[in-house]
Amino acid sequence: MVLLLGLSACGPSEKEQKAKLDEIENKAKEQLAAAQKVSAEKLATAEKEIESLKAALEKAGADARAEAQTEIAKVKEEADKLEAEAALALSKARAAYKESANKQLQTLSTEANELSAKSRKAPAKSKAAIDKALKDITAKRQALQKDIAAIDKAAVEQLKAAKAKVDVGIAHLKQAIAGLRAKLPKD
Repeated sequence: MVLLLGLSACGPSEKEQKAKLDEIENKAKEQLAAAQKVSAEKLATAEKEIESLKAALEKAGADARAEAQTEIAKVKEEADKLEAEAALALSKARAAYKESANKQLQTLSTEANELSAKSRKAPAKSKAAIDKALKDITAKRQALQKDIAAIDKAAVEQLKAAKAKVDVGIAHLKQAIAGLRAKLPKD
C-alpha cells in the first residue's frame, strides 16, 4: 500500500487528469468556437461583398442599357432628321426638274401651235402629211405631260429612269416639231 501511495503521489491523480483533460477540452471548444466565429464573420463579410458586387454589376448593366438606349435614341433622331432633309431635298429636286421640263414643254407647245397656224396656209398636196405630223406632235405632248406628272409618283430608285423618259420625250417632241417645220412651205 505504501507503494501504491508512493506511485499515486508521483503522478497526477485521476481527478487532476480529468480536470486537465476538461481544461484541454474546454480550450479546444473555445478555440473551435473562436475559429467558427471568425469563419462566420469572414463568410458574412464575403457574402456582403458578393451582394455588393452583384448590386454594382446590376447597376452597371442598368447604366449600360440606359446609355445604349440614349445612344440609340440619338442615332434614331439623327437618322429621322437626315431622312426628313433627304425627303425635302428630293422634293425640291423633283419640283425643279418638273418646272424645267414644263417650261420646255410650254416652249415646244408654243412653237407647235405657231406651226399649226402656219399649216393652214400649206398647199393641199402636203396637207395630209402635215395633219399626220400635227397629230403625232399632239400625242407626243400628251405623253410628255403624263411623264412629267409621273415624276412626283416615281420612287427614288425609279426617279432617274422617269427623268430619262421625260428627256427622251422632249427630244422626240423637238424632232417631231422639226419634221413639221420641214414640211411647211418657207415664208
